[in-house]
Amino acid sequence: MDIKQSLKLFLNYLDSDEEIEYYLRINADLNEEIVLTAISLARKVIDDYKDELVFPKVIASFCLKSNERVISILSSSLFNKDNQNQFDKYISQLNELKTYFLNSL
Repeated sequence: MDIKQSLKLFLNYLDSDEEIEYYLRINADLNEEIVLTAISLARKVIDDYKDELVFPKVIASFCLKSNERVISILSSSLFNKDNQNQFDKYISQLNELKTYFLNSL
């Protein structure tokens, strides 16, 4: 399997300080740009590999494991409830990403 550009970009993203789970743990906050970047990069990889026999493990792990950890953190009582509506929006977007990945299998 060839490594496609979308996967290269996603791997660089995972090693950055802007990776969603790392960012959330370090900053104890999220912003829309962080969430949308994660979703956009993951969707590009999913789209590029959906017709292949296998997906890269890293995208499966991100969509199924990291995604769930981020959702769990956002759902916890550690966060300021004043931002709960925004966090609920992020949770919904992350759940949609998981569904998008699972539907591409």
